[in-house]
Amino acid sequence: MTVDQIPWPEKGRPYPMELESQERFKETEIFFRPVRPVDERLLRELFYSLSDDTIYQRYHAPVKSLSPQQIQQLCTLDYDETMALAGFVREGENERMVAVGRYALDRSTRLAEVAFTVHDDFQGRGIGTWLLRRLIDIARERGIEGFVGYVLSNNVRMLNIFHRCGVPVESEFDGGMYTVTVRFVDKTTGLFYQESKWGGEM
Repeated sequence: MTVDQIPWPEKGRPYPMELESQERFKETEIFFRPVRPVDERLLRELFYSLSDDTIYQRYHAPVKSLSPQQIQQLCTLDYDETMALAGFVREGENERMVAVGRYALDRSTRLAEVAFTVHDDFQGRGIGTWLLRRLIDIARERGIEGFVGYVLSNNVRMLNIFHRCGVPVESEFDGGMYTVTVRFVDKTTGLFYQESKWGGEM
Protein backbone atom coordinates (compact mmCIF):
# COMPACT_ATOMS: atom_id res chain seq x y z
CA MET A 1 0.00 0.00 0.00
CA THR A 2 1.47 3.37 -1.00
CA VAL A 3 1.49 6.39 1.29
CA ASP A 4 -1.43 7.95 -0.59
CA GLN A 5 -3.67 4.89 -0.56
CA ILE A 6 -6.46 4.57 1.97
CA PRO A 7 -7.17 1.27 3.75
CA TRP A 8 -9.91 -1.06 2.61
CA PRO A 9 -13.00 -0.95 4.90
CA GLU A 10 -12.66 -3.48 7.70
CA LYS A 11 -16.39 -4.20 7.64
CA GLY A 12 -18.84 -4.39 4.81
CA ARG A 13 -20.10 -6.68 2.09
CA PRO A 14 -18.47 -8.36 -0.87
CA TYR A 15 -18.86 -6.63 -4.21
CA PRO A 16 -22.65 -6.87 -4.87
CA MET A 17 -22.79 -8.22 -8.39
CA GLU A 18 -26.57 -8.55 -8.07
CA LEU A 19 -26.85 -4.75 -8.32
CA GLU A 20 -25.53 -4.71 -11.88
CA SER A 21 -28.12 -3.93 -14.55
CA GLN A 22 -28.54 -2.75 -18.12
CA GLU A 23 -31.01 0.12 -18.51
CA ARG A 24 -32.34 2.10 -21.44
CA PHE A 25 -32.97 5.86 -21.42
CA LYS A 26 -34.59 6.93 -24.65
CA GLU A 27 -32.02 5.87 -27.27
CA THR A 28 -29.17 5.35 -24.79
CA GLU A 29 -28.14 2.03 -23.24
CA ILE A 30 -26.39 2.43 -19.89
CA PHE A 31 -24.79 -0.29 -17.79
CA PHE A 32 -25.01 0.35 -14.06
CA ARG A 33 -22.88 -1.28 -11.40
CA PRO A 34 -21.43 -0.45 -7.98
CA VAL A 35 -18.24 1.58 -8.08
CA ARG A 36 -14.97 -0.29 -7.51
CA PRO A 37 -11.42 0.89 -6.71
CA VAL A 38 -10.42 0.21 -10.33
CA ASP A 39 -12.81 3.03 -11.36
CA GLU A 40 -10.55 5.82 -10.12
CA ARG A 41 -9.46 6.82 -13.64
CA LEU A 42 -13.00 6.76 -15.02
CA LEU A 43 -14.33 8.78 -12.08
CA ARG A 44 -11.55 11.31 -12.54
CA GLU A 45 -12.36 11.60 -16.24
CA LEU A 46 -16.04 12.12 -15.44
CA PHE A 47 -15.28 14.91 -12.99
CA TYR A 48 -12.95 16.80 -15.33
CA SER A 49 -15.41 16.57 -18.23
CA LEU A 50 -18.31 18.16 -16.31
CA SER A 51 -19.37 21.74 -16.93
CA ASP A 52 -18.62 24.36 -14.29
CA ASP A 53 -22.35 24.65 -13.57
CA THR A 54 -22.81 20.89 -13.01
CA ILE A 55 -19.80 20.84 -10.66
CA TYR A 56 -21.16 23.83 -8.76
CA GLN A 57 -24.60 22.22 -8.40
CA ARG A 58 -23.00 19.00 -7.12
CA TYR A 59 -20.36 20.42 -4.75
CA HIS A 60 -21.95 23.84 -4.00
CA ALA A 61 -18.63 25.48 -4.80
CA PRO A 62 -16.46 26.08 -7.89
CA VAL A 63 -14.33 22.98 -7.29
CA LYS A 64 -11.49 22.81 -9.82
CA SER A 65 -9.87 19.50 -8.87
CA LEU A 66 -10.13 16.39 -6.74
CA SER A 67 -7.05 15.04 -4.96
CA PRO A 68 -5.94 11.42 -5.48
CA GLN A 69 -7.08 10.64 -1.92
CA GLN A 70 -10.52 12.13 -2.57
CA ILE A 71 -10.87 9.98 -5.69
CA GLN A 72 -9.79 6.89 -3.73
CA GLN A 73 -12.32 7.61 -0.99
CA LEU A 74 -15.09 7.93 -3.57
CA CYS A 75 -14.14 4.54 -5.02
CA THR A 76 -13.51 2.61 -1.78
CA LEU A 77 -16.85 1.46 -0.39
CA ASP A 78 -18.18 -1.06 2.08
CA TYR A 79 -21.35 -1.54 -0.06
CA ASP A 80 -23.47 -1.30 3.07
CA GLU A 81 -23.20 2.02 4.90
CA THR A 82 -21.53 3.57 1.85
CA MET A 83 -22.72 2.82 -1.67
CA ALA A 84 -22.16 4.30 -5.10
CA LEU A 85 -23.73 3.23 -8.39
CA ALA A 86 -22.18 4.38 -11.63
CA GLY A 87 -23.55 4.34 -15.16
CA PHE A 88 -21.32 3.45 -18.10
CA VAL A 89 -21.64 3.69 -21.87
CA ARG A 90 -19.49 2.07 -24.52
CA GLU A 91 -17.54 4.32 -26.88
CA GLY A 92 -15.82 2.02 -29.32
CA GLU A 93 -13.50 -0.20 -27.30
CA ASN A 94 -13.62 2.10 -24.30
CA GLU A 95 -15.96 2.43 -21.34
CA ARG A 96 -17.06 5.88 -20.18
CA MET A 97 -18.60 6.76 -16.81
CA VAL A 98 -21.50 9.16 -17.39
CA ALA A 99 -23.36 9.17 -14.07
CA VAL A 100 -22.87 8.28 -10.43
CA GLY A 101 -25.14 8.31 -7.39
CA ARG A 102 -24.00 7.59 -3.85
CA TYR A 103 -25.01 7.57 -0.22
CA ALA A 104 -23.19 7.50 3.11
CA LEU A 105 -24.95 6.53 6.33
CA ASP A 106 -24.97 8.59 9.51
CA ARG A 107 -25.32 5.89 12.17
CA SER A 108 -26.67 8.32 14.77
CA THR A 109 -29.75 9.15 12.68
CA ARG A 110 -30.04 6.05 10.44
CA LEU A 111 -30.29 8.53 7.57
CA ALA A 112 -27.80 8.63 4.71
CA GLU A 113 -26.57 11.65 2.81
CA VAL A 114 -27.30 11.14 -0.87
CA ALA A 115 -25.90 12.86 -3.95
CA PHE A 116 -25.72 12.12 -7.63
CA THR A 117 -24.24 13.55 -10.79
CA VAL A 118 -25.20 13.06 -14.42
CA HIS A 119 -22.88 14.26 -17.16
CA ASP A 120 -24.15 17.30 -19.04
CA ASP A 121 -24.44 15.29 -22.28
CA PHE A 122 -26.84 12.83 -20.64
CA GLN A 123 -29.07 15.08 -18.52
CA GLY A 124 -32.82 15.24 -19.09
CA ARG A 125 -33.22 11.53 -19.89
CA GLY A 126 -34.47 10.24 -16.54
CA ILE A 127 -31.09 8.99 -15.32
CA GLY A 128 -31.13 11.05 -12.10
CA THR A 129 -34.62 9.80 -11.26
CA TRP A 130 -33.56 6.21 -11.88
CA LEU A 131 -30.47 6.60 -9.70
CA LEU A 132 -32.42 7.98 -6.75
CA ARG A 133 -35.03 5.25 -7.05
CA ARG A 134 -32.40 2.50 -7.22
CA LEU A 135 -30.45 3.90 -4.27
CA ILE A 136 -33.67 4.07 -2.24
CA ASP A 137 -34.33 0.38 -2.98
CA ILE A 138 -30.79 -0.58 -1.97
CA ALA A 139 -30.80 1.53 1.18
CA ARG A 140 -34.17 0.15 2.31
CA GLU A 141 -32.84 -3.39 1.96
CA ARG A 142 -29.96 -2.42 4.25
CA GLY A 143 -32.22 -0.97 6.95
CA ILE A 144 -31.46 2.67 6.23
CA GLU A 145 -34.43 4.84 7.19
CA GLY A 146 -34.09 7.74 4.77
CA PHE A 147 -31.93 10.08 2.74
CA VAL A 148 -30.79 13.64 3.28
CA GLY A 149 -29.78 15.75 0.31
CA TYR A 150 -28.48 19.30 0.03
CA VAL A 151 -29.77 21.18 -3.01
CA LEU A 152 -29.14 24.74 -4.14
CA SER A 153 -32.32 26.78 -4.49
CA ASN A 154 -31.90 27.22 -8.25
CA ASN A 155 -31.48 23.51 -8.91
CA VAL A 156 -35.13 22.99 -9.79
CA ARG A 157 -34.52 19.71 -11.61
CA MET A 158 -32.99 18.10 -8.52
CA LEU A 159 -35.70 19.43 -6.21
CA ASN A 160 -38.36 17.97 -8.49
CA ILE A 161 -36.67 14.57 -8.45
CA PHE A 162 -36.82 14.47 -4.65
CA HIS A 163 -40.39 15.74 -4.39
CA ARG A 164 -41.66 13.16 -6.89
CA CYS A 165 -40.15 10.17 -5.09
CA GLY A 166 -43.45 8.91 -3.67
CA VAL A 167 -42.57 8.99 0.04
CA PRO A 168 -42.79 11.91 2.50
CA VAL A 169 -40.31 14.71 1.84
CA GLU A 170 -39.33 17.42 4.30
CA SER A 171 -37.55 20.58 3.11
CA GLU A 172 -35.78 23.28 5.09
CA PHE A 173 -34.41 26.38 3.41
CA ASP A 174 -31.43 28.31 4.71
CA GLY A 175 -28.81 30.46 3.05
CA GLY A 176 -29.77 29.66 -0.52
CA MET A 177 -29.86 25.90 0.01
CA TYR A 178 -32.56 23.33 0.73
CA THR A 179 -31.96 20.45 3.11
CA VAL A 180 -34.25 17.76 1.73
CA THR A 181 -35.09 14.74 3.89
CA VAL A 182 -36.74 11.71 2.31
CA ARG A 183 -37.98 9.21 4.89
CA PHE A 184 -38.62 5.57 4.11
CA VAL A 185 -40.13 4.81 7.53
CA ASP A 186 -43.53 5.93 8.81
CA LYS A 187 -42.87 7.78 12.09
CA THR A 188 -46.21 6.60 13.50
CA THR A 189 -45.94 2.87 12.78
CA GLY A 190 -42.19 2.48 12.49
CA LEU A 191 -42.74 0.50 9.30
CA PHE A 192 -41.19 1.09 5.90
CA TYR A 193 -43.47 2.69 3.34
CA GLN A 194 -44.50 0.56 0.39
CA GLU A 195 -42.56 0.80 -2.86
CA SER A 196 -42.58 4.28 -4.34
CA LYS A 197 -44.62 5.28 -7.37
CA TRP A 198 -42.56 7.38 -9.71
CA GLY A 199 -43.62 10.10 -12.06
CA GLY A 200 -42.22 11.20 -15.40
CA GLU A 201 -38.66 11.56 -16.57
CA MET A 202 -36.29 14.08 -15.05
